[in-house]
Amino acid sequence: MVLGINERAWSGVNIMIFGQTPLLPMQIEQSIAAASPANEIKIDSFEDYKQAYDFCKNQKTVGLILIEENKDSVLSADTFKELAQHYESKGWPCFGVLVYTNEKSMMGYLSMQKNRNLIAYISAKDFTEPSRVYNTLGEIWSQFVNAFESNVIPQKLQETLLSIVEPVVSHESFNFRSRLSTVLSQGMNVSWIEMVALRWRPVVEAVEKINSNAMKPNQALSQIVAQALPDNVSSDMVATVKANTSLCKRISKLVEILDGARLNGSLANELANIGAIAKPGSPALLRQLSKSKDRIISIAAEYKTNPVRLIG
Repeated sequence: MVLGINERAWSGVNIMIFGQTPLLPMQIEQSIAAASPANEIKIDSFEDYKQAYDFCKNQKTVGLILIEENKDSVLSADTFKELAQHYESKGWPCFGVLVYTNEKSMMGYLSMQKNRNLIAYISAKDFTEPSRVYNTLGEIWSQFVNAFESNVIPQKLQETLLSIVEPVVSHESFNFRSRLSTVLSQGMNVSWIEMVALRWRPVVEAVEKINSNAMKPNQALSQIVAQALPDNVSSDMVATVKANTSLCKRISKLVEILDGARLNGSLANELANIGAIAKPGSPALLRQLSKSKDRIISIAAEYKTNPVRLIG
């Protein structure tokens, strides 16, 4: 399963499609709904600007807007800003995808430059052709997660947090865990905000243990990361997979265990044991871990073993 089409992928976010080419918004809506039936109730489409505006104003839940490029002199970035302001009034960023029907234009590029919350510039065919829509949704989901992460955790803050935890969570461990979170989440019912939580859990957790006051100015990030803080302290992967807790917390704990195994040189053996245990009918996360073992070992090989003390 492609990330971005599972039933919790867009948790808390509604998607709106706005365009003035007759039938195009509806066609895009139907194509996305066919690719991701679980998210059909989250998608609405409009050809009339006033209706689209009123919908955003009344709902205040439209966090992703697919907007067809304007055919007049008005920049699409300005139209997007007007529609996005209602969701953003809640304090969260709204992101958009600029859609072109024929070919990209200078006006389109100017819109992308003017509003950085427009995260992609994509052909309408990438949505309407069944062979393309799955990958398109996956790419948009990943770009949405990255854009949200950059908005909530600006580059300078990222650098500051990583420098604070460097003695206990190396850049290598951070990068390894981040990539591992993505690998283990493939095909799993993980939401966009849980993906951010999985990436930043080791850093925020370490910062709070080093200096309990350091995260007070960034409570929103702490609250997001709390979704990935494990309930169990077991270092056994099978027990972690079967733990009676959320999928996000189980993935987070698995990533921690696997990074520890990478650091002490036992990763290949640990994964070989999982491969012997995972069978048809085993928990989905256990099968995902087994299926991904070669990929995990390949990723680990890119990082030298660095004996830092992990806070887990």
